[in-house]
Amino acid sequence: MKKKEIKSKFLHGGGIFMFLRSVVTSQISAYTDFIVSFVFYALISLSAGISAMIGATAGGIVNCLINYKFTFRMRESSYLAIGIKFFLVWLGSLLLNTFGTQYLTNLLDSSSLLDSVNMVDNIRFTIARIITSIVVSVFWNFMLQRYFVFRATAFDNFIDRCHYFLHATFSKRY
Repeated sequence: MKKKEIKSKFLHGGGIFMFLRSVVTSQISAYTDFIVSFVFYALISLSAGISAMIGATAGGIVNCLINYKFTFRMRESSYLAIGIKFFLVWLGSLLLNTFGTQYLTNLLDSSSLLDSVNMVDNIRFTIARIITSIVVSVFWNFMLQRYFVFRATAFDNFIDRCHYFLHATFSKRY
């Protein structure tokens, strides 16, 4: 396969190529998430859970924008439907990342084995953050984005009907 064909398949192909685009998007989002999380934890001294929540928010925004344009190229649903579905999945991801990171950080903080090797809190937090992020990314984010968020579903019609109803109801009053 020629270099130009590989590039075209990566940029426009489905299947494994879509998954590879997803991996690239996840990496960019994860870098955003980790940098922001670590800054809030190590430099601003917020708790592990709050730092993870702020990082996940920043990473989620980056993820949605890149996935919409680059990974899944969704065009069959309204922006509103995609936004609401992404928000629901992102909210679940936020909760899983927040509580998962806090739980693992607490677990690692109470480890006598890690105490015996003098592992610092920042490293324990980083380990907890990475493990949590990988599990949530693969088993929650990718699966739900691939099969729910960036795919036309009956839920899209419900969202659009609710929007139309609310718009028609409130636009008559004002």
